[in-house]
Amino acid sequence: MTDTPLDVVQDDRARYMALSPSDRVVMACAMFDSAKSLASAGIQADYPGISEVDLRIALFDRFYGRDVTADDRATIVERIRSGR
Repeated sequence: MTDTPLDVVQDDRARYMALSPSDRVVMACAMFDSAKSLASAGIQADYPGISEVDLRIALFDRFYGRDVTADDRATIVERIRSGR
């Protein structure tokens, strides 16, 4: 479902495809950094004083939590906690 008119979608795609591959990667990384900053701010607002490790775990859960099994999550959280 989209509320964006098809001509706008096509114009946006044409603008993105006109960029070099490296510029598209830079843009994607900047978008991820922005999303991470917003998510971090939200988590820190909900849990003032959260530790860096717990913030990293909360960010992992927010971004990838639905994409991994419970066993994989436990392994990843263990690695985050151990600093590996």
